[in-house]
Amino acid sequence: MRKNLFSLKAAGWSLMAAFALTACDESEKAGPEVPPETPEPFTFELVDKTSGSITVKVTPEDETMNYYWCQIPQTVLEERYGMEPARAAQDVITLMQNNYADYGCTSFEELYQRQISVGEETDTFDGYDAETGIRCLAFGFDISGKMTTEVVLSDLFVTDSVEPSSNTFTISRVDDSAVLVAEPTNDDQYCFYVLPKSVVDGYETPAAFAESFVETYHDFLDGYIAVTGRRELDATLIFLEFGPGMYTAFAFGYESGVVTTDVELFDFEYVEEIIDPSIGEPFSTLAADVSLECTNTYLERSEDQMSEEAAEYFLALQAEGSYGEETRLGIYFFVDPSKPLLEAIVGTFRVSGSLAAGTVLMGWMGADEWHYGSVYYEMDAYFPAASLDSGNMTIESAGGGVYNITVEAEDMNGHAIRATYSGGLDLTEL
Repeated sequence: MRKNLFSLKAAGWSLMAAFALTACDESEKAGPEVPPETPEPFTFELVDKTSGSITVKVTPEDETMNYYWCQIPQTVLEERYGMEPARAAQDVITLMQNNYADYGCTSFEELYQRQISVGEETDTFDGYDAETGIRCLAFGFDISGKMTTEVVLSDLFVTDSVEPSSNTFTISRVDDSAVLVAEPTNDDQYCFYVLPKSVVDGYETPAAFAESFVETYHDFLDGYIAVTGRRELDATLIFLEFGPGMYTAFAFGYESGVVTTDVELFDFEYVEEIIDPSIGEPFSTLAADVSLECTNTYLERSEDQMSEEAAEYFLALQAEGSYGEETRLGIYFFVDPSKPLLEAIVGTFRVSGSLAAGTVLMGWMGADEWHYGSVYYEMDAYFPAASLDSGNMTIESAGGGVYNITVEAEDMNGHAIRATYSGGLDLTEL
């Protein structure tokens, strides 16, 4: 419709020109007249840019028209759409028509009303790396999903380059806690995090590690790991994931995908400690490794819920003795309470004193000389022979109500405590 309208204007202009020419002398006749150019449905203006963003103003030729506009990286336009913006625009419409629920809407029409633009708009598009080519595209389309204009593509906008930062860092640890502190010398942005020392040492240089870290965690840096000013980092969840050992806290300048400073490293050792000071000491009377093939199990929710963050269960792995089926291993383990039980109990649980989901509670002897936590009993014994001090328990579902359980643990002296079981779990009391 817009093309036809401009064609009529051009025809009217030609008729007037022809009328004027009839009053002219032949010598004054000019060449064929060129009609005025049809204006683009949209124009774009780069208002501002940084190393990680562009701010663009779009102006529609028809200020009452409903239209959609967005940014698109040049690489995406080239590699996915072959520099054909109409294909990208059609993908936008198809996405809105088919995936409106992903955006919290109950219909395409609702999402359309939220996303559509009318009149001049200015917006900032951020989260880009330095020196990234970006374009904007705009097109009119109505609530039926039909495009009402051609798709207009902006000029290529390129984010700024990044200059090196003079920032340096001091990293420290608060006593022997899980809290690490980074203190920079200026307000430039930087990355601050903790990983096992073996991970950092796996690279030829700290600079190579930093480049790999940025590449691996690129989508999580801004707003999460990349920070400014003095920062404290609680590494508890990292310790729970990787366990006791040597760790490296590190800091390096970062801006828009670029490492901007040297890397500061701080090595330290994390020694897992039992959270409750009343837990006491590990114990063992074992003189050698032990290994059991268990024939029965008993699973129940523990009466004493020690953790506020996880649900605690007691699992008895039993082998046959002269008194019948006796408990050979008594294991307390913690699961994620937000998951269904049959899903939550499947996995590998690390022996720990953390009381966190995904762990087996290590054993100990209290000041009252009684035994607590996860312990091993000798055959037919009434009192446990050893506390579980380290290792793992793995529970796998074999289908049909059958579970395979493997315990690979150690006592305080390094003697192995191994147990296996394959069969059903009595869940009637749960």
